[in-house]
Amino acid sequence: MWLYYGEISGLGQPGTYRNALLLAQAMEKQQFNAVQALAERLQLNALPVLSLQMEALGKANEIIEMSQE
Repeated sequence: MWLYYGEISGLGQPGTYRNALLLAQAMEKQQFNAVQALAERLQLNALPVLSLQMEALGKANEIIEMSQE
């Protein structure tokens, strides 16, 4: 079973990583209800997923700041 949330869609083809792609897209669009539903579908806890996103954003921000110095 594949999931679809509004503007979030996969490449239109079934595949091994489809739900992971949908989860990444939901996180990028900050659609947290979709994040939780997809995390559950992937048997993940949404809280650590969101925590890792925040950590990754922090590291990306550090890299951007270093490149601007």
